[in-house]
Amino acid sequence: MKLGYENQGFNTVRIPKVIRIWLFCVMVAFFGWGCPKTKTTRRGSKNTVAKAKVVKLKGCIKGRVVKEDDSGFSYVIVETKPATSPKITNREGRFEICFRSQRSEDGQGASVKVALSEGEYVVSVKKEGYHARPIRFTYQGRNINIGEIKMVEKSRPLPEVVKKTQKGEEKRTSGVGGKAPIPE
Repeated sequence: MKLGYENQGFNTVRIPKVIRIWLFCVMVAFFGWGCPKTKTTRRGSKNTVAKAKVVKLKGCIKGRVVKEDDSGFSYVIVETKPATSPKITNREGRFEICFRSQRSEDGQGASVKVALSEGEYVVSVKKEGYHARPIRFTYQGRNINIGEIKMVEKSRPLPEVVKKTQKGEEKRTSGVGGKAPIPE
């Protein structure tokens, strides 16, 4: 029995345009445009991740890590106390800390970005083979530039910083001194 399509091949079978449109609509309605975002847990089960809340940005802690020759120091780990998300400096040695990570309350283990809280902070920097003095300052919710943090090799001692108090006494500390943080 001949159907008349033997010589034309499979590509000549055409589905009418109306059926193709209805077929597309049914597939979109059934499957949707995309799958929900999922996160695989350690046990292999998948949990749907809730959308993160949008956090209003208060301000940022900014600064620059430099070598002894005042050139930018890249790939330095910048940490704070109280803890925020650790940052790594860019090619020019600059960093910017605007949020801290906090575990969400939904019990799914996802972290949520939270604005920095006001108070006393200590910024410390870490790089293999180098050391620097931590910087203490008060964060008041606005952008603040803590200036440059100078790192020296561990084989060399940190320079001694001499500060004169109001009473005329000299206070000696070891470490790299820096300018006071400048609020922006």
